[in-house]
Amino acid sequence: MKQAKKSWRIWFWVTLLTAITGVASIPGIVLFAINKQFFLMAVCITLAVHAFFGITFYAIAMANSAKDVRLIRAINSYGLGSVSDLASATGMAYNSAKECIERCIKRGYLEGYFFDGNTLQRIEPIEPIERRCAYCGSTLLQNEVKCPSCGSSVN
Repeated sequence: MKQAKKSWRIWFWVTLLTAITGVASIPGIVLFAINKQFFLMAVCITLAVHAFFGITFYAIAMANSAKDVRLIRAINSYGLGSVSDLASATGMAYNSAKECIERCIKRGYLEGYFFDGNTLQRIEPIEPIERRCAYCGSTLLQNEVKCPSCGSSVN
């Protein structure tokens, strides 16, 4: 969850700063052209073009990050697992929720989950069974039938 929120915050600030510099560069173009400061005028033109073309993509990335945060919050808070339940809880379309789950798993926001295309299931870790030799007390692997230390047969 922290990684998804951090990603959303980064995209938010990139979008906001791009919008501010794009708007602020427009009067800068005029003022620097009047004062014949062509290098600063070129910088303002570059910022305006960057803002004009980049703001759309940054806003889309920010919206996708917000969807990721909303989906992870629904999974953690409500314990939902099916795509249709997650889609209705988050207000997304079915395909959008499915893509969002896949993106969250791919980016590492959802660790310890298995997604088969319809349901999201939590993977429970299997703890290894510790076995000891009855004669010498050394630790044995799961598939060993003979103790490597003393050579006795283990049940």
